[in-house]
Amino acid sequence: MKWEFRKMDDYGELIFSGEITVQCISELLPVLSRSLDKVQRLALRLEGVECVDISFLQLLCAAHKTSCRLMKELTLATSAPSFERAVEESGYLGHFRCPQGIAESCFLNGNERTEAETSA
Repeated sequence: MKWEFRKMDDYGELIFSGEITVQCISELLPVLSRSLDKVQRLALRLEGVECVDISFLQLLCAAHKTSCRLMKELTLATSAPSFERAVEESGYLGHFRCPQGIAESCFLNGNERTEAETSA
């Protein structure tokens, strides 16, 4: 997994490439946390991601919960076929109900995705 953080005022982008699996989640947690600390709005860009497993989806759920508690915005700017496949295969898409009561902003169940993102 490779990542890059770009900050522009109160907006930031966290850009990922490679494989995001359980083997690198411990490295990703502080990266995501520090990035969210630095901005009010954080967008994730996944277009370069080749493989995703459920550990990344679980981390995103936790990060989304944290961002809502902090009154910050965490969104999915771009997706990847591997991410979409993992969401569908894990049962998140259309079957998972956000336990935080923030399902309207959940990008794992499809609510935060734009037409451009889902056609990627």
